[in-house]
Amino acid sequence: MSKITVKGAPASSEQKRILRRALQLADRWNAPYKAKVALVEALIVESEAKNLSSSSADGFGSYGVLQGRDIYHSRKDLMDPDYQIGVFLGRGRGGKKNPKGFTGRGNAISLSKSGMKSGDIAQAIEGSAYPDRYQG
Repeated sequence: MSKITVKGAPASSEQKRILRRALQLADRWNAPYKAKVALVEALIVESEAKNLSSSSADGFGSYGVLQGRDIYHSRKDLMDPDYQIGVFLGRGRGGKKNPKGFTGRGNAISLSKSGMKSGDIAQAIEGSAYPDRYQG
């Protein structure tokens, strides 16, 4: 990961750490390749692979690496990258299966088997107000 970039800029040590951890968890839970791509796309689009501790500029109260909303999850959980990555992939605390994802429309591991594109998977899980950002 030494030469990885995020939106055209060299990744910082924090960004590399978060991306590395995300892929470690994805490997641990046997996530298919498409689920991993969707996860990396979402990490970059939602937070530029940073653990954001201040509320999102859109006013929705979104925090952390995947911009989870504090009306659905505790702020403590949202600031835990492993927790958000687990929700995205369909795993909860301790790796237990959690089929809902962030929006209730599924998780990356199950949706990757549906024939959807990785960007569409990321959008289904994140429910972004800017769905076109995942297709880049």
